[in-house]
Amino acid sequence: FSWGEVSLGVEKRDSCCMQVADPGDEHGGNAAFLRELRKHADKIAAASNPTYIIEKYEQKSKTMATPEVQRCATHLAAWVAFSPPSAPWLQPAILLLTRILLLKEAKARRLDLVQPRLGFALQVTESAAYDRLSESKGDAERTAWQRLLDALPASKGTRGKDAERLNR
Repeated sequence: FSWGEVSLGVEKRDSCCMQVADPGDEHGGNAAFLRELRKHADKIAAASNPTYIIEKYEQKSKTMATPEVQRCATHLAAWVAFSPPSAPWLQPAILLLTRILLLKEAKARRLDLVQPRLGFALQVTESAAYDRLSESKGDAERTAWQRLLDALPASKGTRGKDAERLNR
């Protein structure tokens, strides 16, 4: 798999996501998946044009089915959670992740309704978002982080503002 030839189609899935143990298992699944999320963040950091990759995800997200949307959201969540605050692609990644989570196809109203890998990635992202929100310097940055937090799926029995709107 090469970032130079980004393809989000089913035929070229990033195999590391397919090999990871269920994030909820008791035998190291969370640690293994956390390593995989970090690898995704390292890949975008090493790419020659990370913004291009995010743009490709944005274009493809408009026609993806639920499994592909959730896989895309998992990658974006990794980039958002583990990219340095100064990364030039961070803001576009935050905005795209927020939009994708609000898509009907994402089925991201509640954390217990998404794929376990995505649920875990979103929990990591939520923690990072709260940290970054408190460190935000400008209004635009604070607004982006807050909108992302509002779009994150709620835990079972609770709902975020934007997730609530989707369920009406």
